[in-house]
Amino acid sequence: MGIVHPCKIYNILAVNRPFLYVGPRESHLGDILAKAPALGYAHQHGDVDPIVASITAACALRENIPAGTTAEQFSHKLLVPEMVRAIEELMREFQNRKKPRTDEQLQQDSDATRFLG
Repeated sequence: MGIVHPCKIYNILAVNRPFLYVGPRESHLGDILAKAPALGYAHQHGDVDPIVASITAACALRENIPAGTTAEQFSHKLLVPEMVRAIEELMREFQNRKKPRTDEQLQQDSDATRFLG
């Protein structure tokens, strides 16, 4: 899996048009289409005939994404707060693991430093 995040997908979703994704199934776009398949078409590299069929189908429809499959579920209004909650949760977990050192521990560290020179 790559590390590229195709942010242009959100502009496509914002105008309520389907998209064509050509790439590996395991990807961010694959995840989006797994949640909401009506948002677009996905094919792997080399699947020429199915890709042509999807383009032909999309051109024939010339319609927006059907109602009820709104791209709003992927909007920054929903995703940014979700990301902030995830970061805050990770920070709480980190802070709970990192306990302040007691005076006794600090003294032991100081003694060890003096001993080792």
